[in-house]
Amino acid sequence: MKNIYLFILMLMPLAGISQDRIILVTVDTVNAKVIKSSPEEIEFIYPGEDAINVLPKYKIFKIEYASGRTEVIRPVGNFGVRENSAPPVVSRKKPVKPRFRWGLKAGVNLPIISNLDNGSVNKIGGLAGFTSELKFINTAHSITFEAYVNQVMAENNGAGSGIEAAYLSIPVVYTNAPNERISLSMGLEPSFALYSNLAGYGGGYYDVSMVTNEVVLGITAGIRYFIVPKSWFLDFRGVAATNDMFTVVNGMPHKLNLSIGYFIKY
Repeated sequence: MKNIYLFILMLMPLAGISQDRIILVTVDTVNAKVIKSSPEEIEFIYPGEDAINVLPKYKIFKIEYASGRTEVIRPVGNFGVRENSAPPVVSRKKPVKPRFRWGLKAGVNLPIISNLDNGSVNKIGGLAGFTSELKFINTAHSITFEAYVNQVMAENNGAGSGIEAAYLSIPVVYTNAPNERISLSMGLEPSFALYSNLAGYGGGYYDVSMVTNEVVLGITAGIRYFIVPKSWFLDFRGVAATNDMFTVVNGMPHKLNLSIGYFIKY
């Protein structure tokens, strides 16, 4: 009895890989699995392959399916007619989804930089720049590497406008949950910033975008809390200027940057 069970178990894998037999009018035979049959052609795959192959039906005499059914394609009188060349088999590879994609993102933003001591806003301005993105794409998530520069800031009284800082940001965590039209992205985005007189890091962001004719329109919101280690403290304009831009806690400058804006991405 054990031998009978063993024999049945050995036959089960063979049943799962049974193939159909395609007999051509040239008496050639193709052993493959027919996955689709239309009035003009059939589609089949070879064992162990993913490529979908196409064969015109006028090249086929009959198909003997693994189930036992036989489908006669051409009249018997045409069987055995040798042609000058082998029947053309056009291989249709399955489309390969791109794993990486470059993108360009441009937009404007309105950063609000607060003073951590009393909660007042001591700087407000606009952010304009471009973002270069390298996305790792799969079904639900992606990782985006991005960098952007050219933050134009102004004092809240309109004076002292100019380029204050340049950012370089590389998200270490990035999720993207899209449907056909809308996507919600969020991530942790450490940023390295070069200000007029010092450097810092920190940050995070969220954005909601909509796809319109291959163009992505979206709204983004970000929170960046910059901390400047003592070893990075480069004060070329004096402590007074540093205190205007940052709150110094235990000898380390801090700053909270809240921003909201919109962007367009191709």
